[in-house]
Amino acid sequence: LVWDSCGQAFASPVTLTVYATPTTATVGGTQNLCGTGSATTAALGGNTPSVGSGAWSQVSGPGTATFSASTSGSSTATVNAYGTYDLRWTISNGTCTPSTADVTVNFNPIPDQTITPAASSVCANSTGNTASVTTTSGAAYLWSITGGTITAGGTSSTVTYTAGTGSAVTLSCVVTSSAGCASAGGQGTNVTVNALPVAPSSDVSYNVALPFSLKIKISDLLTNWTGTSLSVQSVANSADGGTVTKDSTYIFYSPPTNSSPTSPDTIPYTVSGANGCITAASIDVVFVGQPGGVAQQITVVDGVATVNFAGIPGYPYIVQRAEDVSFTVNLTTVLTTNAPADGLFTCEDGTSLSQAYYRLKYNP
Repeated sequence: LVWDSCGQAFASPVTLTVYATPTTATVGGTQNLCGTGSATTAALGGNTPSVGSGAWSQVSGPGTATFSASTSGSSTATVNAYGTYDLRWTISNGTCTPSTADVTVNFNPIPDQTITPAASSVCANSTGNTASVTTTSGAAYLWSITGGTITAGGTSSTVTYTAGTGSAVTLSCVVTSSAGCASAGGQGTNVTVNALPVAPSSDVSYNVALPFSLKIKISDLLTNWTGTSLSVQSVANSADGGTVTKDSTYIFYSPPTNSSPTSPDTIPYTVSGANGCITAASIDVVFVGQPGGVAQQITVVDGVATVNFAGIPGYPYIVQRAEDVSFTVNLTTVLTTNAPADGLFTCEDGTSLSQAYYRLKYNP
């Protein structure tokens, strides 16, 4: 009531504003983000109010959430630190109590997928090669390879593989964290594959007469190989028990001491090339009989045949005579001897025959 100067009371009109209750706020479900450094959500799912207006705000979180359209329910949010964020959609209308709804955003890092091969280069067809990826607690691993074959550890942080024969092996690993964040897996770490020395298509063969030893010049042996910076890496005793050694120039072979050695005997050896890659091969040693000698000259004077022979100094021989070239008719031993220091010796035979043939045989 209002009174005038005379004390007369009269009524004055009053305007009252009445606000409707704002629309009840709703939001979308929890969002799980994966990223490096920062990440952006999908639309946060706030509803469009029929009464009042809405606005987004950050309630909590380890970093800052930046909204793309803070007054739109369909706004996205970009977060800049790993952890859990509480984002609130508030619908207000005048002085009425606002309606709020919160959405949770979890931001997790993409796990490290740095691959470290045990060696930056390997040999073609080599086995037991390994590589590892940075270990992440609780993570799952899935390896893939080109240019080779995974033999173990395809779902662990360390993989074992066999190299192929191409120029490189390419390794990739998808690492998935316990939060479900996965690395891209396309990093393609390369390991160089070095070619092997190429052995001859068949074993190199050498002939030797028992009980002689054999000396093989390494440079001659390697002319049968293909590759660069070739060298004989190792030798081993032969399959039948022959003794094998080497120096920088020769491979030395002493035949087996058993009475009936296998022919051919085989000498295992390896050849290394550029970058240290090694190929195994064998040398065949063929036994061609026993050491013989050569008739140097035959003369006949007064019915006595004089035959000059050349043999190997110190080795035992017999001289045989027969009446046919096949040495089947009246085969007779006419001399048993050891070749002297110069290897030359003479056999005299006074047997009177219309024709005679002589030969020298090794007589161990």
